[in-house]
Amino acid sequence: MTIKANSKGEMKMKTIRKTISLLLALLMLSSTVLGVSFSAFAGDGKFYTYKKDGYYYYYQIVNKEVFVQEAYAVEEENPTATMSIPAKIKGYPVTTVSSISVEKAKKIVFPNSVISIGTEDYGYSWIWSVKTISLGSGVASIKDGFFNGAGNLTAFTVNKKNNFYAAKDGVLYDKAQTKLIQYPMGKSDKSFTTPSTVETIATGAFTSYSEESKLQTVTLSDSVKTLEPNAFRETNIETINIGSGLKKYKGDAISDTTMLKKITVSKDNAYFASWKDVLYSKDYTKIYKYPAKKSGSSYEIWKDVTAIGEGAFAYASLKSVTIPKGVKTIGNGAFYACTKLATATVPATVKSIGDWSFRETGLKSVTLPKSVTALGYGAYQTCSNLSKVDLSKTKLKKIKQGTFSFSNLTSVKLPSTLTSIENEAFYYNPKLKSVTIPASVTKIKGYAFGDNDALKTVTIKGKKVSINANAFPYNYQYNSKTDKYKKVYQFTIKAPKGSTAETFAKKRGIKFVELS
Repeated sequence: MTIKANSKGEMKMKTIRKTISLLLALLMLSSTVLGVSFSAFAGDGKFYTYKKDGYYYYYQIVNKEVFVQEAYAVEEENPTATMSIPAKIKGYPVTTVSSISVEKAKKIVFPNSVISIGTEDYGYSWIWSVKTISLGSGVASIKDGFFNGAGNLTAFTVNKKNNFYAAKDGVLYDKAQTKLIQYPMGKSDKSFTTPSTVETIATGAFTSYSEESKLQTVTLSDSVKTLEPNAFRETNIETINIGSGLKKYKGDAISDTTMLKKITVSKDNAYFASWKDVLYSKDYTKIYKYPAKKSGSSYEIWKDVTAIGEGAFAYASLKSVTIPKGVKTIGNGAFYACTKLATATVPATVKSIGDWSFRETGLKSVTLPKSVTALGYGAYQTCSNLSKVDLSKTKLKKIKQGTFSFSNLTSVKLPSTLTSIENEAFYYNPKLKSVTIPASVTKIKGYAFGDNDALKTVTIKGKKVSINANAFPYNYQYNSKTDKYKKVYQFTIKAPKGSTAETFAKKRGIKFVELS
């Protein structure tokens, strides 16, 4: 992000500062309510601006220490190629740098006074141009993934007196080099093998967002025991070789890796295995990752699998997947953004389907078995080909937020166990003409069926249903005499006489038909 030195730029910067200040205020309030110390943000609430070498530092003095909320560049003032963060401002040491935003800087130097880069709850960097980052002796805390925005970064350097971090061949580690913090994705190497001391690959360790990254192959040495969530994310890596020591694969450890073709695992590994380049548990009861760029348009999951891991098939180009009988759980984002996926039948053994599990897929219809008791939010969101949903056999109690929003449903069948239709559950299905809500439902929340402009009939069988004022679609009609707008509803509600649905309809001028 570039902050221009003109009125528009100043307005933009003020907006950013107000937003950040609001976030900090909310964090302080949360810490007070929870009884957690949040002294890093305690102060008089006043912020100041300090200028050096064409860079600006928006800061607050807290307990005689300087907290830099944002360090940024004003390009019209021709900032130097190196951003040397000041060690002191107004005589007080600079100890925290929460955010950095520069456009043309080639190097960032953190002085020995800086202890924290980012915070546990907040912090970001927009530093695409930066090639080198130099950490001083005092740095003791770096927010996970803070430097992920440095797509052209080639090297980290760390002061030898630093007790928490170290750099080797430009790669950032903890002091003992047991944890790989971040690999600079601007390096020219095509392959990389982790040192034999490394036991953990941290969140964001291999993250690029750059199409120009050269790294294609990563080999995890036998010493690596843990992959943290999103350890690999949005990279051009094509092959990942896993050694014998890996024990823990947390969350979606290899996420959004759209160029990945192959995963291999040492035969001596006691916890994981690779079958035809796909990552499984050693006993083949869980599939962890299907490489998104693996060739083929169909895939049959190993017959013994009972769990499909988080993000297991995300971004794959598959048209069909065979899910075996015996699968009980489908993890969060399991088939996320499989835009060509038209067939994936959920077997009668599945109990839970995670958040965003089939979001942005090419599915045309969904029929879930009676075994399903949990369906995550956004599970079938933004499925442009999805026209029919049958949940009538399930034991679901809630249709969660956004579950079937932004699709093209024409037919919906709901279960008799359902008690709540959550916010935006069926939001924006412009072809849906009618829906029947079973008697078991007691709550229909905000925009549950919002912007379904083709909706003609809503049948509500329950007598006592709490209906949010914005649950159903409406338009605004202007009255020139009163110079006011009013909501106009163009559908019919069918419900029992004396029901809350009747009251809802008559209060809003919605056509009402009594159910016999």
